[in-house]
Amino acid sequence: MKILHIITSLSYGGAQETLYNIITNQKSPNINHIVLSIRGSSKYTTLIKNRNITCYDLNISKSKINLLPGFINLIKIIKYEKPNLIQSWMYHSDLLGSLASLITKTPIYWCLVNFSLDPKTTKLNTRITSKICSYLSYIVPKKIISCSSSASQYHIDRGYKHNIFVNIDLGITINKKNININKQNLSNTNFIIGCIGRWDPQKNHKNLIFAFNNIINKKNKKNFKLLLAGPNVDKNNIDLLKLVRDLKLEKYVKILGFVKNLDNFYSAIHLNILPSVGEAFPISLLESMIRKKIVIATNVGENSKILRNEDLIINSPNIIDIQNSIIKIYDKYSNKKWLNKIEESLQKIVIENYDIDNTVNLFEKEWLKN
Repeated sequence: MKILHIITSLSYGGAQETLYNIITNQKSPNINHIVLSIRGSSKYTTLIKNRNITCYDLNISKSKINLLPGFINLIKIIKYEKPNLIQSWMYHSDLLGSLASLITKTPIYWCLVNFSLDPKTTKLNTRITSKICSYLSYIVPKKIISCSSSASQYHIDRGYKHNIFVNIDLGITINKKNININKQNLSNTNFIIGCIGRWDPQKNHKNLIFAFNNIINKKNKKNFKLLLAGPNVDKNNIDLLKLVRDLKLEKYVKILGFVKNLDNFYSAIHLNILPSVGEAFPISLLESMIRKKIVIATNVGENSKILRNEDLIINSPNIIDIQNSIIKIYDKYSNKKWLNKIEESLQKIVIENYDIDNTVNLFEKEWLKN
């Protein structure tokens, strides 16, 4: 069976990481993967090619001026490769892949990795594309594989065909390296909070920084430090730098940019935080938990289902709720009995429920039904 994966881009992101993890942990010998990026080459392009997986780039620019030539090239690739199934990832890929599916008569599955379409955090172009997809869902895709039951319901409520959804939990690679956490890098004098994720309104960095500012100045916690990491969370981000500078937090906030070594990042922090306005199924939550790192997250998407502990859920993405949750964990952190119990339980949840092998088996089961 040959599957053509169509994805908007292969830059850093949850959908890209999920696609990469699934195709590189293949179980069935009867599946051959091909990957096509609507935009140009990026981080995962090289990683995929290094695994001897065919990877195409349409190089369609964000301005869409070369959309038609790129789409024609897509049709040519499909006719050349003759896949048994198209698996699309993200709204724009669903739309473009569905049009190609209609022309080439190739069946298509969509993969839903997004939770929220809030106008405050989602671009108009994305919201329009999603709306078009809601109509197409009654005509084109055979299935919509969703990584979140809450995301499925969110989209069904917004017009998507309800009886083609299949919910599959995501997973991560579990090995001795990320199970055996290294705490030698932890500071004995400072309380270090980490946040890892791309610079995007849905990730809610600004409210986190305002909450952190309250902790430093209003709560007088001068021993607190904040490590920010992720794509575009770097020294070239003018908005981020200005915010930190205006609040006079330069000596309290460290901006790391994209982090390659997750073990080093997690071993250097006491608390990880996901202050997101919207999430479907955040892989970074699992990456933190498997390393026995205390993590708190807003009550969106699958966060509550994954963490299974009310103490670790932030009531809302508002500044005060983020601030209060951080302080609550800080006050409990010196209780070693509580700390060890939570760390052990978080790692156990991932080991027992979120191994990448389970995810791959379920995806392959659905593909092979085609």
